[in-house]
Amino acid sequence: ISLVGEQNNMTGKPERRRQLSYLGRVDYNYADRYLAQFNFRSDGSSKFGPNHRRGYFPSFSLGWRISEEPFMKNVNWLSNLKVRASYGVVGQDEGAAFQYLAAFKSSGGGWWEFSDGKVTEGVSTPALVNEKLSWTKNKLMDLGLDLGFLDNRLSITFDVFRRNRTGLLAYRNASLPNTYGASFPQENLNSNRTQGIEISASWQDRIGDFFYSVSGNYTFARTMNRYIERGDYVSQWNEYRNGGDYRWSGLTWLYDVNGQFQSEEEILNYAVYSTTLGNKYILPGDWKAEDTNGDGVIDGDDVRPIGLSNGGTPLMNYGLTLSGQWKGLDFNILFQGAALFNTYHTLSYTIPFWESGNIPSYYMDSWHHADEFDPTSPWVPGEFPAIREGANSGYNNAVETTQNYLDCSYLRLKNIEIGYTLNQPFIRKAGLQSVRVFVSGHNLLTFCNKYVKAYDPETIAGSANTGWVYPLMRTFNVGVNVNF
Repeated sequence: ISLVGEQNNMTGKPERRRQLSYLGRVDYNYADRYLAQFNFRSDGSSKFGPNHRRGYFPSFSLGWRISEEPFMKNVNWLSNLKVRASYGVVGQDEGAAFQYLAAFKSSGGGWWEFSDGKVTEGVSTPALVNEKLSWTKNKLMDLGLDLGFLDNRLSITFDVFRRNRTGLLAYRNASLPNTYGASFPQENLNSNRTQGIEISASWQDRIGDFFYSVSGNYTFARTMNRYIERGDYVSQWNEYRNGGDYRWSGLTWLYDVNGQFQSEEEILNYAVYSTTLGNKYILPGDWKAEDTNGDGVIDGDDVRPIGLSNGGTPLMNYGLTLSGQWKGLDFNILFQGAALFNTYHTLSYTIPFWESGNIPSYYMDSWHHADEFDPTSPWVPGEFPAIREGANSGYNNAVETTQNYLDCSYLRLKNIEIGYTLNQPFIRKAGLQSVRVFVSGHNLLTFCNKYVKAYDPETIAGSANTGWVYPLMRTFNVGVNVNF
């Protein structure tokens, strides 16, 4: 009899890193009218060389409560008026540590046999180093306005913000001869800018025993690359197609679909797709990419910056909250949404029977022959191209076009909760302070593109646009809160 024990193996590697920071703050407040705050910060990171290890990041904010000035005392309808401004610098120690050290590496040197039966591991020569590698800096600016009306029953906040990032890590666009045996190190080369606006407003009031509040928020923000390390542009088209400096990021270049092919004759007389198959397997009902430049060929020169980033952060976010209380009864309702972002409809959603899998039910409304057993019978139009499988599946229907790049804007009833609190005397006699019963629901309604709704517009990243995710689930809860 032999006993075999289970062996557990653990692997890992040690890492040492140090950071040392000095912080300071000074606040000033005069009569609740003039406000100021100054912050001083010095950070040090062991990632960088001795001469570039420390970064100095100051910030300040200023505020003026105009509503507290003597000349505003008789303005009864305006309960709060405040202007504010802030500026600050924040550092990030990005990149791998110790890139300033020129040292041999124990990996990459190969294996060598200098004597029979004995193998020695070699070392690799030092890589190029950058002794000046240092902090990435975020310069943050904000201008704000706070308003309050009718004893602050109505409150409005407005902000304009900007973040300039400098010193983003990149590799210099240059080449070294192969015989050199090394590549360029990372440098603080690139920069970008994010800016936008944010607005929030709320109203709260009481009508007899009924207290209620309504609040909403809205944010819009975009990012542009101010400098990206790259080679020279070889043509005006190359600069237009690939240029990124001082251009808003998040744009996607797409073929613009100009309807569907209506007949085989139209296919024969249309521009030719620049693939090895050409127009060989195109059928009536297939999506028709527009020949934008009119050269008779559908290729990369016909794409345009039409779509927004695939699976990227929405440029616009908003929300609305409703709440109220009346004699022990309370409710809270949250609406949440986003707009100005896209996803690429792909795989099982654009290629029928992809990898011999199933197809969405909406393909039932597709182009087909009047007699499915007679390929010469007339075509019957449908919303989607004809269904087929394999090499003739209609490759042109699956490329990135305005048809397959879907608007993911949505509005969702994110959460609703209704409760009732029992405060009757018999509750206290039982030794309880209060008892609250409630019912809540999550993800009850979603308003969006019907082809995005199947896989949830909030989870469009990764494989979510392939149909390989669970549908969004509604959840309901019933509960009791007891306080003793």
